[in-house]
Amino acid sequence: MRKSVTLTSTSKKSGSKIDRHLIPNWGAYLIVALFIMVELFPLLWMVSTSFKQPGEYFNSNVKWLPSVPTLDHYANIFSSLQFGGFMANSLIVTVASTFLAVVFGMFGAYALARFETGGPLLSFTILLQRMAPPIVIVIPLFLLFSNLGQLDTLGALIFAYVGANLPFALWLLKGFFAEVPSELEEAGLIDGCSRFGALWKIVMPLAAPGVVATSVLVAVQAWNEFFLAVILTNSPNSQTLPVAISTLIVPVVDIQWGEMSAAAVLAIIPVFIFALFVQRRLVEGLTGGAVKG
Repeated sequence: MRKSVTLTSTSKKSGSKIDRHLIPNWGAYLIVALFIMVELFPLLWMVSTSFKQPGEYFNSNVKWLPSVPTLDHYANIFSSLQFGGFMANSLIVTVASTFLAVVFGMFGAYALARFETGGPLLSFTILLQRMAPPIVIVIPLFLLFSNLGQLDTLGALIFAYVGANLPFALWLLKGFFAEVPSELEEAGLIDGCSRFGALWKIVMPLAAPGVVATSVLVAVQAWNEFFLAVILTNSPNSQTLPVAISTLIVPVVDIQWGEMSAAAVLAIIPVFIFALFVQRRLVEGLTGGAVKG
């Protein structure tokens, strides 16, 4: 009889503990919700502005939603701004520069992680170059491309973006490769794999989430880059979206808020789709592949 009472009381105690754990922390949820609202407000306001009539921008009575939605701003940026050409330039430059920066950074990071090339200070020295302001390199790049006859070309932008983002990609990838157990590579080398084969067949599958995360960060930086693009290009044939959007701002004369908001909304869509496409890889563990075999 005493045992049953003890079991009953124990089950009640454990049940109460489980119930307490199941009770959600509404305070934490409320803070997170408020933070999300604050972060999303500029984006939602930009989307709303892109559909508003021109008279609603400066109305003393703030309107959160457009009274009569219009698509004129989107039509204007494609007709007068030639938005499609700028979008294509940004896609070409971003994809090419991201691919090259990640590939070159992958081989360099593997050498730093596995062979300790240059000693422990080399990787930090490489990262220091990323911390230098763009004004330090833009003038030498301008003179270099001008002498080579490559100024105002997509190739010049790709080369400049690779040089600017390569130290950052190399630094990130070095940390991801260092976390992959070297014993797995040694086993592959014993089984007949070459060093490149071990990198491609063993290290890369395990470090894939890190490579994807690095690619996303490098792509976002290349997509949003403005300073190098505005200096190294001067015609719509090679100018990117950030430069095109800046032309909608004419100080003192006029600021085309509707067209600028519409262009910014469309500029976000490719990055948003890319992030959705690779989000699964972003959350995978680095050692998940080794555990699963």
